[in-house]
Amino acid sequence: MDGKIEFKKVIEYINLNITLPSNIVPYFEDLILKWNNKLKNTSDYFNMKINHSYITGFILSLDNLELKKLWDNYINKTMEYRVKKMAFDIDMLEKLEKAKKYLDGKHIEFKIENNKHINLPIIIINKTSTITILDENTWDDIKRNIDSKLSTPNNFDCSICCLNNIKKKVSCNKCSNYWCIPCYAEIYKTNNGIIKCPYCRFEFGEKIDNDLILKIGIEQILSNI
Repeated sequence: MDGKIEFKKVIEYINLNITLPSNIVPYFEDLILKWNNKLKNTSDYFNMKINHSYITGFILSLDNLELKKLWDNYINKTMEYRVKKMAFDIDMLEKLEKAKKYLDGKHIEFKIENNKHINLPIIIINKTSTITILDENTWDDIKRNIDSKLSTPNNFDCSICCLNNIKKKVSCNKCSNYWCIPCYAEIYKTNNGIIKCPYCRFEFGEKIDNDLILKIGIEQILSNI
C-alpha cells in the first residue's frame, strides 16, 4: 500500500535526523499502530485525521524541506487511496444489493455478513454454501458463482481430498469451482492467509506473518463446518 510505504520513509527520516517532542510522539505512535493493524475500512482513514493535523503543524514549524516533502508525499498517497476505497465501498454496496435482489427472487434461504478473518462480505446460501465477494468481482462473477452454488447438489464429493457427502462448500470467486471447507482451511494455512484456487490459480487474501493470527483464522474457517 503506497500510503504505508511513504509513512515508513517519514519514520526512517525522523529516526535518523529528528528528535520528536513528547507532545507529538503519541500521534506518531497511534499512526504506527493503525498502519500495523492493516487499515481496511474507509472510517479507518478518517480516524487518522487528528494525527495528521497535529503532525502537519509540527513539521511545518521545523522549516525542514526534505521532511516536509516526505510528509506531503505520504498525505497525498493516503488521500488517493482513501478516495479509491470510498469508491470501492460504494461499488461493493451496489453489488451486494444486486445479489440480495437476485437471491430474493430465487426464494431460498441466504444471509450476507462480513468474513472476520479476511474482512470481506460473504453470502451464505442455504447454510451450506459460502461466496466471498472481492472488490474486483463484477456482478457477472457474483451471479455466476451464485448460479453454480444453486446448481450443485447439497451433498457432494470434494474433488481435492475425495471426501464423500460434503454438505458445506466454498468456491473460487473467478472460476466457480468448489471444494470442502477443510481443504479451504488447508490452502489458507499453507499459503499463510492467501487463498489460491487449485483449479484456475486465482489468488486473494493477505499474507499473515503472525502464527497466532493465522491459527485464529484457521479456527474461524473450520468453525463453519
